[in-house]
Amino acid sequence: SLLSIVLLAIHHFIFHENGYWANFLLLHEIALMPLEFVVVTLGLEQIMELTHKRENQAKISMIESVFFSESGSDMLLYLVSCDADKDVAELRSVMDVQPDWNNKQIKQARTAVKNITYEVDPSKIDFFGLHYHLSTRHGYFLKVIENPALSGHERFTELLLHIYHLWEELESRTDLYNLPKEEREYLCRSVNAVYRELAIEWMQNATDLLLHQPERLHHVIRTNPFK
Repeated sequence: SLLSIVLLAIHHFIFHENGYWANFLLLHEIALMPLEFVVVTLGLEQIMELTHKRENQAKISMIESVFFSESGSDMLLYLVSCDADKDVAELRSVMDVQPDWNNKQIKQARTAVKNITYEVDPSKIDFFGLHYHLSTRHGYFLKVIENPALSGHERFTELLLHIYHLWEELESRTDLYNLPKEEREYLCRSVNAVYRELAIEWMQNATDLLLHQPERLHHVIRTNPFK
């Protein structure tokens, strides 16, 4: 706008245009300056907000990827092997993420993974081994929960809280080898909640990578715990 005013003044000085029109255009430019400033400011704010969201999404995707490398994928691999459904055909089919999925297929997969029944066989679960796995990573889980980047990411935080609750339940029992049937069934309800949240989060992370960081998807597909 300032440049426009200067150019108008130069133009008027050189060509001696009608003073009325020059003044009119000059006033018009001045009147538009606040509006143009607002438009430019809003545009910059939107660009900065979009950049911030992308950076935050990249951080969350990295945190999730590290989580699955550190613990989540191993837990899923074990829980799938303990599933009450021996062949787990439906789950394996839904979780077979492909690099050429379109938005419709991604949406369908994210919906389907929430509608599956996640139930482990109480007779298959090694509660002592599960407790050992969670205990050796207890400090890591706490650090992840405290990470400020996850402040607005309720779904992943909910998963971590389910895991922490399961660890508390196992930690409070002295003999995990000789649990009564009722106790095993009770603990399996906590295991099933973790199983479900892990599967949903794995799918969310995999499809987020497919949408935003496809170059990182190959490792996720290669190490798919549902295959």
